[in-house]
Amino acid sequence: MKTIKFKNTNGVEVTYNQAGALMRIAAFVIDFFVYWISFILLYVILKNVSNEEMAYIIIGIVGFFTPMFVEMLTNGQSVGKIALGISVVSNYGRQCTNVEYFSRHVIRLIEIGLSFGLLPIILISFSKRGQSLGDLFAGTTVIVKKKSARFTLKEITDIDTAKTYQVTFPEVRRLHEKDVIILKTLLTENKGKNIAQSRKLIDRAADKIIHLLQVEKGKLTNTEFLNKIITDYIIATR
Repeated sequence: MKTIKFKNTNGVEVTYNQAGALMRIAAFVIDFFVYWISFILLYVILKNVSNEEMAYIIIGIVGFFTPMFVEMLTNGQSVGKIALGISVVSNYGRQCTNVEYFSRHVIRLIEIGLSFGLLPIILISFSKRGQSLGDLFAGTTVIVKKKSARFTLKEITDIDTAKTYQVTFPEVRRLHEKDVIILKTLLTENKGKNIAQSRKLIDRAADKIIHLLQVEKGKLTNTEFLNKIITDYIIATR
């Protein structure tokens, strides 16, 4: 499976798997059946309260906008994408803007309609970032979402067994869980990569935590300091 790399707002390089053509086709099929059943039910309801022509007009409008609005409301996921764990993101790894969702949606409908779905399959399979024409136009791609980098049960259990552990930096209570997860990601996902770049990111993170909490790390290295911050956070907030 092809991968794609982004840098988050903290400068940490994060790697995701690209959603391949088969995954995206499967998601499309799931969406198709979900929307098809929904629109049939909507047609039955509208036909009973209005005339058939008006029912078709309303369904046409709803059918055009619904897939786009669903992705906007679920941060780049449709029913099929949620089922398969994939998501639409911008080329920079951030959440798409409404303009990007709209552009992608319109071009996607055109390319699927004109080529009977063949063009997006070819482009997704062979383009560098796994992009369809709609993705290329809007500046988006589809990735396999990672599970949240939560603390594992083993990590917490191991800390529970350390009965004599003393929290060195009680100020960690001022951090948010997402801050600590970023630190954990930084320390784990940069192993084996460019040493100079990894050290620079760790140094920047340590400086930021020191400034934020107004603490001194003493004789600890920056890596030891960040690991200490993570452990202190788990102990202090559990």
